[in-house]
Amino acid sequence: MDQNSNQDLLNDSLSVNRSISSNFLSAAKWGRFTAISLLVVLTLAAIFLAIGGTSFLDQLSSVLPGIETNYASVILVAIFFIILIAGLLLFIMLRAYNHLKVALETRDMVAFTNGWRYLKIYFLIYGVFTLISIFSIIQSLTTLF
Repeated sequence: MDQNSNQDLLNDSLSVNRSISSNFLSAAKWGRFTAISLLVVLTLAAIFLAIGGTSFLDQLSSVLPGIETNYASVILVAIFFIILIAGLLLFIMLRAYNHLKVALETRDMVAFTNGWRYLKIYFLIYGVFTLISIFSIIQSLTTLF
């Protein structure tokens, strides 16, 4: 490596050309919008389930006549758990895009690295849940046949 590239690596300022910066800023804004919108939807869903939990259990037991109240409660707790995990994923996604937006606006390399670190965590968790769902589908298909 030559002397100039070593100096660039040691410098903490972010060096990105205008078109890449505008594309990253656009992606960060849309990512933030998506994360905030979905967090609002998940919060509303959790509030509606908390307020109307008993009516939800009654409707569930009327739709599935063989289900008992205890099993319906377990289903309700599982739905809350899914909402909690989805909220955690969206929070990580929001932090990632906030860091990327700040990094591109202030040319801060540390914030840029943190943004990519949060995105890496987000996609790692999302990938694990995707693999779990794929294996679950394969397992249910093998028991079907």
